[in-house]
Amino acid sequence: MAGLLTDAGATYILGAAFGATSKLTSFTLQLCTIMTTISDADTTSTHTVIPNAEAGYADITLDNDATVSSVGGIPTLVWERQSFVFSGPLTTNPNVVGYQIKSGTTLIAVEKFDNVFTPELADDELKIIPTIRMGNGTPT
Repeated sequence: MAGLLTDAGATYILGAAFGATSKLTSFTLQLCTIMTTISDADTTSTHTVIPNAEAGYADITLDNDATVSSVGGIPTLVWERQSFVFSGPLTTNPNVVGYQIKSGTTLIAVEKFDNVFTPELADDELKIIPTIRMGNGTPT
């Protein structure tokens, strides 16, 4: 048998892993142009990431300063809004379809957007708020 992780326990774990007291110091936020169906077995190489420097793109380092709270009864981790500014269209794959967060070679989280973003001009900007939900929780 396995114990049940409570929402309070999940909130605690998120804070310990990602909050200001975390021993991990940073995480990498990467935009993806091709994403398969998201699964628990995904790795950092499952989805296609935009190559650094393509159309001015660069990965963003997320510090361990995320906010942990309960959103609709689900323990949730949220970083400040992050902005990606492009210098023109992507050449390898034109559409941004989601993002992934990793620590070293470990995939932490992945999210596929409801709508694709296609940079076309210099200074086109994509703003996202990286968010991780701890399981599906017990929504209120």
